[in-house]
Amino acid sequence: MWRLFGGGSASPGVRKGLDLIRLGRYDEAEEFFKKALEEHPKEPHGWVGRGIAARQRGDPKMALEYLDYALTLAPDDPDAWYQKARVLAVMDHHEQALSCYERAIRLRPGSAAAHYCKGRSLEALERDPEALDCYEKAVTLTDEQEVRARRDTLLQKLRQQRST
Repeated sequence: MWRLFGGGSASPGVRKGLDLIRLGRYDEAEEFFKKALEEHPKEPHGWVGRGIAARQRGDPKMALEYLDYALTLAPDDPDAWYQKARVLAVMDHHEQALSCYERAIRLRPGSAAAHYCKGRSLEALERDPEALDCYEKAVTLTDEQEVRARRDTLLQKLRQQRST
């Protein structure tokens, strides 16, 4: 759902690391990111990749360090803001996650993933009507069944609440 790095501006090593993340091979991915960063230490995509790998390995604090560094290199990188929001949400820091999702959405308004995940954080904060708005927007941007199912489940919940 989330297309990282605008569809191809990352180095080959970073792209290989992302492929490994998709396969669930986080330690191997980390090695590709490290190698890419040895060659280009200021490449924000390598730091974002390391943040994703750290989050997937269950190390959100390290993920935040990598993502914060990526944001010092590229403060307008929607991928870094989105990934930081995901880490904050995993840590149950949903209010902070919301501001990061909003920044990612401002930078990439057509991101179904950012709208959807923002909705998840709003739901966690029991702000269901706002979450529904996010899911509705996400549904207009993607045909992924998970997004529609989440929207429909929340819509049913809200209708039941109104009828009681």
